[in-house]
Amino acid sequence: MQTGNLRVDPVRWDANVCHTYWYVGGGGNVARTIWEGDAPPPPPPPLTGLYCDPATLTNCHIGTHP
Repeated sequence: MQTGNLRVDPVRWDANVCHTYWYVGGGGNVARTIWEGDAPPPPPPPLTGLYCDPATLTNCHIGTHP
């Protein structure tokens, strides 16, 4: 069985072994988007940056995305 991006990040599974895998947004352990194991790692913390009211571009603050 093949998963992942077959052109640049292929994963070829051993058909003689049962695999448990998860599609993740990045940081996989067998391909960039595939994690093999009982449970994937927790998602990364939210990004920190400068956020403003999108309508007026005022009320700006530094923090995680609301």
